[in-house]
Amino acid sequence: MPNILHELYHGNIRPSTDRPNITEEYRSALKNILALEEQLLTGLNDKNKALYNQLSLAMLPTTTLDNASLFENAFKLGVKFTLACLHE
Repeated sequence: MPNILHELYHGNIRPSTDRPNITEEYRSALKNILALEEQLLTGLNDKNKALYNQLSLAMLPTTTLDNASLFENAFKLGVKFTLACLHE
């Protein structure tokens, strides 16, 4: 079994970019989002389409920060579980 710290250091583990297997549930949700977005954009004039695009771009940093926070919290929880198992 490879050393996980070695793999992480050498860039073979990339938690911020590695994606888990995409499930059918995920595909279905994404398909729904894209359909709704297309429906929304069809009804907008050019000015409002541009505004929607600006809004979408403005939301990206918060999504990235949210994902980072979720990762950190999940990692900490995993360590707590590991410690609890070691102390039993």
